[in-house]
Amino acid sequence: MDRRDKPAEWRHKGRAIEQAAALFRASLNERARETLTFVPIPPSKARGDPLYDDRLEQMLRRIWPGQATDVRELVTQPVSTPAVHDSADRPTPAVLEGRYVIDRRLRDPAPQVIAVVDDVITTSQPARIS
Repeated sequence: MDRRDKPAEWRHKGRAIEQAAALFRASLNERARETLTFVPIPPSKARGDPLYDDRLEQMLRRIWPGQATDVRELVTQPVSTPAVHDSADRPTPAVLEGRYVIDRRLRDPAPQVIAVVDDVITTSQPARIS
């Protein structure tokens, strides 16, 4: 977000958002548009912070251009924290969960199918498959 004043660099971000939206669109069928509620995982900066970056929400809203896409910021992070990519200390899922708040005002109408979307891997802990 600190590159906004650099148009030559900033345009790359817009292009990347459009490309990611197109890739999502190509991987989803038409029924998904009618049934999916996208819930973006919040970035490290709280809304209102000058470095708050809504690129994930922008990308999700552009999946079906000109058509309504159900994107809800049900999960919020009310306090800014250091960006994971700027630190060697990776928060565990439990730490991340403690930072988040559910915005219950956005739960109606009840979603049919929820797709939780994040743009980074936040832990190096291997997944266990039982």
